[in-house]
Amino acid sequence: VSYASAETMIVDLVNQHRPDLLLILGQAGAENKVRIENLAINWRDVNLADIDGYIAHQEIIDDNEPMVLFAPCDVCQLRDEMKTRGVLAKRSNTAGLFVCNATFFRHCRSILILRCPWFFYTILYFLSKK
Repeated sequence: VSYASAETMIVDLVNQHRPDLLLILGQAGAENKVRIENLAINWRDVNLADIDGYIAHQEIIDDNEPMVLFAPCDVCQLRDEMKTRGVLAKRSNTAGLFVCNATFFRHCRSILILRCPWFFYTILYFLSKK
């Protein structure tokens, strides 16, 4: 994943296609539930390089925005509805400080301006031992 491409790609695609709903997915290991992200943090800080080799170190994503932006829906209500349908889900108050959070944060404002409803989920992945 790349900060540079991830932080511009979604807005470009939304502008081009004008969807009725936008579902943004992130990925997390060691998780057995779908996480519905409740807030995005205006901060990048991780010791991992992205695919471009960039390492974010204690950086504000956007100086013109608050330090936290909230999801545009009742995340707990959405979680509860998913559970009634048999989906293991939980509310999450952080998408971390890597590319998932940066993407979520960068697009919170721009997507709201476009008046496109959106949700950010972090999905699990499994590593298989063969």
